[in-house]
Amino acid sequence: MDFQHRDLIVAIRGHDVLVVDLQFAAIVRYRRTVETTPTSEGYYHLAHAYIAKDARDLALEMLEQAVSLAPDNPILYRDLGLLAVDNGQDELAEQFWMEALMLRPDDGYLHDLLAALYQRRGDFKRAVEVFEQLVQLYPDRQDLLARLGGFCQQLLAEARQLSVAPPSSRVPAGVISV
Repeated sequence: MDFQHRDLIVAIRGHDVLVVDLQFAAIVRYRRTVETTPTSEGYYHLAHAYIAKDARDLALEMLEQAVSLAPDNPILYRDLGLLAVDNGQDELAEQFWMEALMLRPDDGYLHDLLAALYQRRGDFKRAVEVFEQLVQLYPDRQDLLARLGGFCQQLLAEARQLSVAPPSSRVPAGVISV
């Protein structure tokens, strides 16, 4: 190993130590803050410090504390949903994001998160519904129209795989076809 390579490794390791020290310092500072003056913002910042340390259970607790102090803050529900997705709890994430959308129905990012969740589940019909709402909110966004078109194509492909006959070709029960 040459001299420059060794110095680079030491510098990278030093950076890692610095980052860990800063994360620990942030946790200590935010914990002191919420212990002396509990606010939803303090708990929110503490939650994100825990997320940076990959302590998601503690982050979840802090976000729940923040919600108890500010139940009308959609950002808290958004982040609870993101944690739920990370933990494989898609239904819980959906509930949190729906709650956030009730508080902020014009938030395009929340719509996008929900549509992506439905798409990942293969529920293209619901993804299309969410994207239709997004297009109504932001009619000039061509990227949304393109994504909506993609969802519609996936929905059509899904219908073709099911081999569903069009309603006009179905014979009502009790009628004998000749």
